[in-house]
Amino acid sequence: MATTNTEICNLALKALGLDPITSLASDSSQAGIILRNTWEATRDAILRAANWRCLLSRSVSLARETAAPSFGFSYAYALPPDCVRVVEMSVDADYSVEGGKLLTDEIEAYVLYVAYDKATDPVARLDGHLVEALVSQLAVDIAPALKSKSLVPSLEVIARCRLADAKVFSAIEARPKQASCTALLDVR
Repeated sequence: MATTNTEICNLALKALGLDPITSLASDSSQAGIILRNTWEATRDAILRAANWRCLLSRSVSLARETAAPSFGFSYAYALPPDCVRVVEMSVDADYSVEGGKLLTDEIEAYVLYVAYDKATDPVARLDGHLVEALVSQLAVDIAPALKSKSLVPSLEVIARCRLADAKVFSAIEARPKQASCTALLDVR
């Protein structure tokens, strides 16, 4: 499994039949420059695409903002700096994520969230299926700029399949919640 962003980028280049780069941070080849300009957007899109169990984290009590929202909710809370996507609050309450803040009427807020520190880019935390989904989407995104546009339709199909597979494998790593509503059972 890939343990660096450069290794993931090289797997995408390999899918296109191209030579690898030496480093995502410093490679001056055309592929290196295109990957450097594409990496973060593609990575972030894939990270926001699902509730990746390999990246889930539980927050401590979120810091409440001094200014309340102007309407709709009573409180605003700062999200953790590594929060990519809020999955749920610790209590069953209405909330909204707006402008990097969690808005709710709850006096205290804890969240389950997809965590990824973009500054350190810890791709070693990604499971194998998530890496494959990221590699496939990266290949799709860089192919036109690297004169491999004819491969895009087939690469898009592969990318969709790998993303779907990654979502399935991530989802089956938890026991499903039991439905609390029994209205349909009660009518029997």
